[in-house]
Amino acid sequence: MTPDAAEPGSPPPASAPERAAATLDQAALGRLFVGLLLGLFVLVVVRTAWMTDDAYITMRTVDNVVSGHGLRWNTFERVQAYTHPLWMMLLSVVYFVTREGFFTPIFLSIAVSTVAVGILVRRLIPDVGVALVALVTLVLSRSFVDFSTSGLENPLLHLLLALFVTIEISKRSDRRRALTLVTALLMLTRMDALLLVAPTLALAYWRTPWRPALKDAALGLAPLAAWELFSLVYYGFLFPNTAYAKLAHKIAAFDLFSQGVVYYLAQLSHDPLTLMIIAAGILAPWITRERRLLPYSLGLALYLLYIARIGGDFMAGRFFTAPLFLALATLGRMPLRLPPIGLAGLAGLVAILGLGVSQPTITSDRDFGVDERDNLIDRGVADERAFYYPHAGLLRYTRGVKMPNHTWLRGAKSLAKDPTKVHVLYGIGMIGFRAGPEARLVDIYGLADPLIARLPAKGGKGWRIGHFDRHVPAGYIDTLESGEERMVDPGLAEYNRELRLITEGPILSGERWAAIWRMNTGQLDHLIDVAQAQTPLYRELPAYVLSRPKENTHGWEGLDTYRIPPKEGLLVRFPGLQHEIGLDVSLANQDKYRLEYLRGDAVVAEAQVEAEKLKEGGLRRMTIAVPTKILKDGYDGVRIFGLAKDGKFSIGHMIPVDALPKKKDKDKDGDEKKAPPKKAPPKKAPTLASEDPAMTPTSAEAPSGGDDASG
Repeated sequence: MTPDAAEPGSPPPASAPERAAATLDQAALGRLFVGLLLGLFVLVVVRTAWMTDDAYITMRTVDNVVSGHGLRWNTFERVQAYTHPLWMMLLSVVYFVTREGFFTPIFLSIAVSTVAVGILVRRLIPDVGVALVALVTLVLSRSFVDFSTSGLENPLLHLLLALFVTIEISKRSDRRRALTLVTALLMLTRMDALLLVAPTLALAYWRTPWRPALKDAALGLAPLAAWELFSLVYYGFLFPNTAYAKLAHKIAAFDLFSQGVVYYLAQLSHDPLTLMIIAAGILAPWITRERRLLPYSLGLALYLLYIARIGGDFMAGRFFTAPLFLALATLGRMPLRLPPIGLAGLAGLVAILGLGVSQPTITSDRDFGVDERDNLIDRGVADERAFYYPHAGLLRYTRGVKMPNHTWLRGAKSLAKDPTKVHVLYGIGMIGFRAGPEARLVDIYGLADPLIARLPAKGGKGWRIGHFDRHVPAGYIDTLESGEERMVDPGLAEYNRELRLITEGPILSGERWAAIWRMNTGQLDHLIDVAQAQTPLYRELPAYVLSRPKENTHGWEGLDTYRIPPKEGLLVRFPGLQHEIGLDVSLANQDKYRLEYLRGDAVVAEAQVEAEKLKEGGLRRMTIAVPTKILKDGYDGVRIFGLAKDGKFSIGHMIPVDALPKKKDKDKDGDEKKAPPKKAPPKKAPTLASEDPAMTPTSAEAPSGGDDASG
């Protein structure tokens, strides 16, 4: 029997054209399913589209540059408050046309994400069945879906990784140079993305003669080099201000690594599917001994170690999206070909992991995050989309409502009413963007403030990853508002003068470039007293530092309160003799204090006061009568001592006043009695359903929050 002969009773064999047609039909059917799943991915991303507070830090710079104020966050200083220059530039180009800050980044992100995923499943994964499993993974990955929008740089990272792999598998003659160029663009999008592709790029240069290698490297890295040169000239530094804010915190390496482990544990409960695929992308090339894919495995492993080393992030899933994308590109090129039943089983496992989380991506609707306000933060790691979606989700938009729509933003415009006033904020993104370019803002986390970024974080273990809040140095806000040097710490004052010369001085002046050299070579680091910056304890303060009134319940350890040394007390020195009959002060409640009134260095009177108990705690504001016997000749200083045994006392303000308040009845807890409130007409229900107490500004960028703490 010839090979083509049929068995008796069997149907005649298909002809070659018929077999080709069947193959074409299967391929067309596969492409149809890929297209349908890609459409499902886009639909899910649109339904989950949102903006995070951190994205608006960049959008404020975008608005400033498009409005002609330069690449600045505050218009009075040159500070790089964004980590992703390439993404910022892309946003600026589109924003120049739209002049709109909510829909613009969302729809740009959707477009870039769609192109990136399209390249992955149509060009980088040759097997249709595997491409379908990859699409199911991306649709069900909470991390990937969450950060396919958000306004952050993740979509551009995914697109550039797709281009990198596309070039790496190509046969083009300039492959090495093109890989280097895409690597430079990756670093301009996020500097640490270099780790993902570094082994593959190094292999491309392996055993290459040094002359062509040097030429390719120089040409490929030209965009990165050009940006770094611009950054040094314009900003005075090679790295963004955000990098200094997250490196100068002085947190122990072990503590950071421990938090990195916490980040992984939080990811296991938040989105185990993403971690499983990344792990498979690392292990599979070694198991199958697929040597050409080993560099990608090494890059993934390096990046995961890096995540643990820096303590992870406060946004659940954010740092895992780029490794997930690269892992899928790696797995999709494996030579193994699974039978249909194997692919179905793999897709089933993916579905179980993706649908088994508390809030699967495909069930997300306009009410996502509205009802579930508890447990959004797990040991410092937040479900960021659930936190912000009720206020900044695309489906939450209704005609006539300006988005994002958060209670924090109701007074944002007022921050720009007085252009000389400086406001201290916890969360600077949405509030900073809404306040506009005229508002002068200081970020307590240092992301957008050059001095705060270079100070160590507060002492103790109360820090949260990505939120290394600092103490505001005494006199710093007064210095910014007055334009005169009013900082109390002389070393820090000198450091700040050099820093201000860099960020505000003439760009090409020799004096500025000398300061740039001193600052970048560490010659000024000794001017920062680390211990004092972490736990400031001033023994003497000028009165202007305490000139901003604090109301009852203001945090006794707040940004603009000062601890009173338990033994020496705190001396408040006035610029001249005071004759007012009272002192308006705020002191930590439920404590007793002794006041010494001074004329020069001589004590001319003493008094004792009690800051009565407040139910809510914090500072108690009151007016103290100055002893009448010293009013004629006056006093120019007040030394205040705390008398409690715990040694924990603080002061918010001290202002001489010409009147004493009338006595008021007080309840048994020491609080002033108030007349019963008049009945007010019912208020209109808020546009957004969430009025959760956890969403107060000082729950601290809890994920990101905002607070005008300057009073």
